[in-house]
Amino acid sequence: MSIDPQRDKLISIAQASKLFPSIDGKSKSIKSIYRYTTTGVRGVVLDSYVNANAVCTTAAAIKEFLEKTATQRSGNNPSVSRQQSDLSRKRSVAKATKKADRLLSKQSA
Repeated sequence: MSIDPQRDKLISIAQASKLFPSIDGKSKSIKSIYRYTTTGVRGVVLDSYVNANAVCTTAAAIKEFLEKTATQRSGNNPSVSRQQSDLSRKRSVAKATKKADRLLSKQSA
């Protein structure tokens, strides 16, 4: 889903924190919501739109995010966890390549 600022009603991250399910009567922190828009949770990222200096989202994007994370958590969507595995594998390969390059440069020096 892509957010269209002309069509969708944008809400701030502070407003969005009140739309997430609460735990013990506490709303989600603004930091958590911002993290959902950048790195996401288990490969699922909350759709957002940057409006001037404010990060915004929509109620529909929050609903979709919650549904996707619930589906992923219940194990009904293996592609999300596979994407995370691919990302982890790429990071491991990059780290090993850097280490090998350092070792090779020490040997040739």
